[in-house]
Amino acid sequence: MKYDYVKYLGEYGGLFLIAIMFATPIPLVFYNRMKRKPWTKELLNVILLLILGLCLYYMAISTNNPFLYFNF
Repeated sequence: MKYDYVKYLGEYGGLFLIAIMFATPIPLVFYNRMKRKPWTKELLNVILLLILGLCLYYMAISTNNPFLYFNF
């Protein structure tokens, strides 16, 4: 119980860093630069689909906890 932050940082640390990165204007600048090139449109679509898939995965694994209300 004392070191729960280590457990959660291990599970969600990467997602937390990605969230911090997407809270900055860096992805918008990258998107606007890549949007100008005709061959990168498919690459951007794949990247956005991967991000969507990652978000859906985290939502799915967080809802299937049988002990969700055990602590209450």
